[in-house]
Amino acid sequence: MPAPAPAPAPAGADLVAVTAARWAADIKPKLKGLARALYSNTTVLGERNGAFTLGVSNEATRAKCEEHRTDVQAAIAAVVGGPVVVQLVIEHGPGDHDDGGHDHGGHDHGGGNRAAQAGGPEASPAPIEEEAIDLDDLVDAPPEAVVSPLDRLQQAFPGSQLVEE
Repeated sequence: MPAPAPAPAPAGADLVAVTAARWAADIKPKLKGLARALYSNTTVLGERNGAFTLGVSNEATRAKCEEHRTDVQAAIAAVVGGPVVVQLVIEHGPGDHDDGGHDHGGHDHGGGNRAAQAGGPEASPAPIEEEAIDLDDLVDAPPEAVVSPLDRLQQAFPGSQLVEE
C-alpha cells in the first residue's frame, strides 16, 4: 500500500494566514542571531497587499530588520511550506489618529504609503518638558571630598615619594 501523498501547501493569502498564526511559536524560534533579536521586537499586523506585514517602532529598526528579511522569509518558507513575502512598516502608537489617508511622503520599502499601511499619519515625537533647576539649591562638594591628582597617585602607589627637580 503506497504512503499517502502529502497535503498540498496552501497558497497566497492562506500562507500569510498560516504564517501569522505560527509566527510566535514556530517561526521566530527558528531565526538565528541578530535576526531573532531584531524580529522579536516586531508586531504582527497581518496580511497587507498579499504580504505578511510586521510593524516596527522606527525607521532605524525597520532598516536593520530589512537587512535580515531574506533570512526570515526563508525560515517562514521552511515552516509553512511555501514562499511568503515579509513587509516591514513603521507602527504608530495608540495616540495617533488617521487624518483621512493624506499622503505624508512616507515610504515603507514594501510597497505603498507607510502612513496608510500603519493606520495613521507619521508621528512626530512629543516635546520633552524640561524641569527648571534652581541654582540656589545646588550644593558645593565638601573640600575633603575633592582629591587632587597627586593625592590619587600617592593612594595608588603607597610609600612613593614626590621628587621635585
